[in-house]
Amino acid sequence: MKSKLWIVNLGFIPQSVNLALLFLRCAVGISMLTLHGWDKLTGYGTVVEHFPDIGVGRHLSLMMALFAEVVCSGLLVVGALSRFAAAVLMINMSVALLMVHHGDLSHSGGGEPAALYLFAYITILLAGAGRYSADGAGGPWAFTAFGLVAGIFTGYPISYHFQPKTHPFTGSLETYLAKITQVLHDDDLATRAICIWAACALVFALLAGVIGRALYRDRRQLVAVDPAAP
Repeated sequence: MKSKLWIVNLGFIPQSVNLALLFLRCAVGISMLTLHGWDKLTGYGTVVEHFPDIGVGRHLSLMMALFAEVVCSGLLVVGALSRFAAAVLMINMSVALLMVHHGDLSHSGGGEPAALYLFAYITILLAGAGRYSADGAGGPWAFTAFGLVAGIFTGYPISYHFQPKTHPFTGSLETYLAKITQVLHDDDLATRAICIWAACALVFALLAGVIGRALYRDRRQLVAVDPAAP
């Protein structure tokens, strides 16, 4: 018998924890990557001059933040090593909330966005990635997805080393990263950058998939179970 509050409680909308986790992972992963991590990555030289030092130097502090906000956010989106990624991002947001914003959640303190991200990461850490993820698909797929993410985020910087150094956009890796949009539209640089970028993503994914299959080979073997005695 349906509750009298069935309509009010939107009972006609199917409930799915796995779908909710997929939405949460993609929402916080994409927003953190595009709104925070990417700007730090492409503007490294400028950002590092004003980046808060958490006691290990500005460069290392920024590199750790980039690992969390770029690499781990990408892992969250595809759902590979999700709890590890959520744990790293949780630490990153805890540092931002407590050391940068001093725990101040007011509008003037600016700590509220960090707190909201932190709550989302804690939720994913406790609940896992859900069924609609590389983790949910099984170990080898999680490794493959991890390799794909690693290839995507390292492929473009790697392509810098294969570009002609006489071009204005290839004077330094920092310039090459900052000018990514122009590079991908440049007749002299675009083809090589895209090909190497795609090749890195493919090679990293294949290698990680092979490693994943090797590590999980024994787990896929069927174990014979003796029938129960009558």
